[in-house]
Amino acid sequence: MKMGLAEDVSAVAADAQVLLQQASSVDPDSPEPLQALASLRYEQGQAEEALQLLKESMSKWFRQQGSEEEEDYSQQDMEADAASEGDFKAPRKPKTMSEEELDQERDQSGSESEYETDDEDDDLPSFEFRFECAKMLLELDDSTDTAIQVLEDLIAENDSVPDVWHLLGLSYYSGGMLTEAAEICQTGMQLLQKQRRGPEDDIMASFLDLQSAIQEARAVEGQDGQ
Repeated sequence: MKMGLAEDVSAVAADAQVLLQQASSVDPDSPEPLQALASLRYEQGQAEEALQLLKESMSKWFRQQGSEEEEDYSQQDMEADAASEGDFKAPRKPKTMSEEELDQERDQSGSESEYETDDEDDDLPSFEFRFECAKMLLELDDSTDTAIQVLEDLIAENDSVPDVWHLLGLSYYSGGMLTEAAEICQTGMQLLQKQRRGPEDDIMASFLDLQSAIQEARAVEGQDGQ
């Protein structure tokens, strides 16, 4: 049974790869086929290739902070960003919300419009596309710097999306920047209160899990002050 299922998945993946490569050939400037292919590789357990494809996709739209000429973010740039984050080791990493959970949350809260922004640059991929890019970066990249920049850019466009605040807090936490993580987590939870989101919402549970993990990590490092 399992072998047959694996063969079916492989067949579907092969078909998807052909379609994505065709889409990339039709529109070589589009980052979407490459990111979709990166996601496919990640699901297949090929993390290294997935990250390379994601970097190639990002080179078509992402610009690194601090560049006077705002040159395209190249693979070399991203490798340079993978500098050591220190010896911090998180005791546990809260899970990001799955695609299914995010879809359910949007259906329940009517938050699909949260991902839309009037000020979005026409040259950039959609808000949600970049959010998914940040999620993949957090899963695949050793450094959290790039994911943080992508998420902070999204918040600059639209600061009313709790999922983005949560992923930003998780990125800071994963990078060992606990003070920043705690501040972001607090801001996100205040936003949830403003939006009248309660404990029954999955996103609230995600924030509480992140808050608990941050407190545990700060206690280990003697930063809790209690």
